[in-house]
Amino acid sequence: MKEYSLVAKARRRFKITTKANSDAITAPNKLAQDFKANKPNENFVSDTTYVWTTAGWLYLAVVMDLFSRKIIGMAKGNRITKNLVCNAFLQAMLHKRVSQQLPLSF
Repeated sequence: MKEYSLVAKARRRFKITTKANSDAITAPNKLAQDFKANKPNENFVSDTTYVWTTAGWLYLAVVMDLFSRKIIGMAKGNRITKNLVCNAFLQAMLHKRVSQQLPLSF
């Protein structure tokens, strides 16, 4: 390596982006890994992720209807909060024009 003036590139250290709260209440798993739906608006599921951009971290929450397997709501923000997920669900409910009360548990 010295002969060719090559140097090793150091890896960046892993940065912890979340802090687990052992006192936090965990929502029950109501689907029990059964991701089938017999009709539209029966089961909505959500997930959050983050993406590095030139402006910094972008956090994204999406909501999917298990019947159609389509994304029906999403929200983005600069912090991962309850409001981020709630805004994604609100967008999904407005998009699907859900009239019945959905059993949400946060």
